[in-house]
Amino acid sequence: MPDLGKIYARALQEYLESLTQDEDVPTRRKRNLLVSFAELQYKLHGGSRCAMCNTPVRHVIPVMTEGLDGSEVRYPCLCTRCLEAEKITAKRVVLKIGEATVEYVGAGRDYKMGSAAHPELRPMRKVKRAAAG
Repeated sequence: MPDLGKIYARALQEYLESLTQDEDVPTRRKRNLLVSFAELQYKLHGGSRCAMCNTPVRHVIPVMTEGLDGSEVRYPCLCTRCLEAEKITAKRVVLKIGEATVEYVGAGRDYKMGSAAHPELRPMRKVKRAAAG
């Protein structure tokens, strides 16, 4: 006897793919479809770990980032914190499962990590704390 869970999962996957075939699907709806499918995959197979920081990830969605220099990096999945960091620093971030694709075009800020302090930052003043009493 066939496993009904796999049959239902395949049917739902085909349904979600048929919803995304329309080219006029708004970004919010595409994102909801991706998250719905990722939740289904979580229920069936469990989660994974973030490719950057090794944090547990519930929704496993492959991510492709394009840097300012045109280099592409592909991740099997990212946690929310790492995904948001990539959105800010990368030129483009693409989340894709099957035909459903959500693309974020970032500001592409070029952060320079160096030993010099930021010019607008000043040392903090020492504050005397009142005795607790």
